[in-house]
Amino acid sequence: MNPEKQNHFKNYLYSILKEYMNLDTKEAYPTLEELKSRSGLSIPTIKKYLNLLQDQSLITITKDKGYNGNNYSRFVYRIL
Repeated sequence: MNPEKQNHFKNYLYSILKEYMNLDTKEAYPTLEELKSRSGLSIPTIKKYLNLLQDQSLITITKDKGYNGNNYSRFVYRIL
Protein backbone atom coordinates (compact mmCIF):
# COMPACT_ATOMS: atom_id res chain seq x y z
CA MET A 1 0.00 0.00 0.00
CA ASN A 2 1.34 3.42 -0.85
CA PRO A 3 2.29 5.71 2.05
CA GLU A 4 -0.36 8.32 1.20
CA LYS A 5 -3.18 5.76 1.41
CA GLN A 6 -1.70 4.27 4.58
CA ASN A 7 -1.58 7.72 6.16
CA HIS A 8 -5.21 8.33 5.17
CA PHE A 9 -6.43 5.15 6.94
CA LYS A 10 -4.33 5.92 10.02
CA ASN A 11 -5.78 9.44 10.25
CA TYR A 12 -9.30 8.15 9.63
CA LEU A 13 -9.05 5.63 12.48
CA TYR A 14 -7.53 8.29 14.74
CA SER A 15 -10.46 10.62 14.06
CA ILE A 16 -12.92 7.84 14.92
CA LEU A 17 -11.12 7.20 18.22
CA LYS A 18 -11.33 10.91 19.01
CA GLU A 19 -15.11 10.79 18.54
CA TYR A 20 -15.28 8.15 21.31
CA MET A 21 -12.86 10.05 23.54
CA ASN A 22 -13.87 11.28 27.00
CA LEU A 23 -12.77 14.93 27.02
CA ASP A 24 -11.66 14.84 30.67
CA THR A 25 -9.66 11.61 30.65
CA LYS A 26 -8.66 11.57 26.95
CA GLU A 27 -9.61 7.87 26.95
CA ALA A 28 -11.79 6.00 24.50
CA TYR A 29 -13.31 2.54 24.92
CA PRO A 30 -14.72 1.39 21.57
CA THR A 31 -14.65 -2.32 20.84
CA LEU A 32 -12.94 -3.61 17.73
CA GLU A 33 -16.41 -4.46 16.40
CA GLU A 34 -17.53 -0.86 16.92
CA LEU A 35 -14.44 0.41 15.12
CA LYS A 36 -15.10 -2.08 12.32
CA SER A 37 -18.71 -0.94 11.98
CA ARG A 38 -17.80 2.77 12.01
CA SER A 39 -14.80 2.55 9.70
CA GLY A 40 -15.73 -0.22 7.28
CA LEU A 41 -12.23 -1.64 7.80
CA SER A 42 -11.49 -5.24 8.72
CA ILE A 43 -10.35 -6.06 12.26
CA PRO A 44 -6.83 -7.07 11.12
CA THR A 45 -6.54 -3.71 9.31
CA ILE A 46 -7.81 -1.84 12.38
CA LYS A 47 -5.26 -3.62 14.57
CA LYS A 48 -2.51 -2.72 12.09
CA TYR A 49 -3.38 0.98 12.22
CA LEU A 50 -3.92 1.01 15.99
CA ASN A 51 -0.40 -0.37 16.36
CA LEU A 52 0.90 2.26 13.92
CA LEU A 53 -0.81 5.02 15.92
CA GLN A 54 0.77 3.64 19.08
CA ASP A 55 4.20 3.34 17.44
CA GLN A 56 3.95 7.00 16.43
CA SER A 57 3.04 7.97 20.04
CA LEU A 58 -0.40 9.27 19.06
CA ILE A 59 -2.22 6.84 21.36
CA THR A 60 -1.48 4.32 24.08
CA ILE A 61 -3.31 1.02 24.27
CA THR A 62 -3.86 -0.80 27.55
CA LYS A 63 -5.96 -3.80 28.44
CA ASP A 64 -8.47 -3.26 31.24
CA LYS A 65 -9.04 -6.76 32.63
CA GLY A 66 -12.16 -7.68 34.53
CA TYR A 67 -14.14 -4.60 33.55
CA ASN A 68 -17.29 -4.38 35.72
CA GLY A 69 -16.27 -7.58 37.50
CA ASN A 70 -16.77 -9.71 34.40
CA ASN A 71 -14.34 -12.22 32.99
CA TYR A 72 -13.56 -10.26 29.86
CA SER A 73 -11.27 -7.40 29.07
CA ARG A 74 -11.55 -4.29 27.01
CA PHE A 75 -8.99 -2.05 25.41
CA VAL A 76 -8.49 1.48 26.62
CA TYR A 77 -7.18 3.90 24.02
CA ARG A 78 -5.63 7.04 25.47
CA ILE A 79 -5.34 9.87 22.96
CA LEU A 80 -2.06 11.76 23.40
